[in-house]
Amino acid sequence: EIVREASERGEVEITRYGETVAYVISPSERRRREKMDAAAERAIWAIDFQRAMKDLEEGAVIDWDEVITRLRAIVNKK
Repeated sequence: EIVREASERGEVEITRYGETVAYVISPSERRRREKMDAAAERAIWAIDFQRAMKDLEEGAVIDWDEVITRLRAIVNKK
């Protein structure tokens, strides 16, 4: 019954004593969610890339050697 309901509705919440313990989702709902997750990841990557390129253009970057120097100074303080 739960599997049939999930195939019709896309998702079924299973509870125990009023607390959610699991979800059963249909294959089509899972594919839809995977596509949405992938699209969100691509969007986040594009935003991060755009910010990084802006920082580079504005000279707001730190050379890798400087990063290492700063990290070593932090570690040596401890």
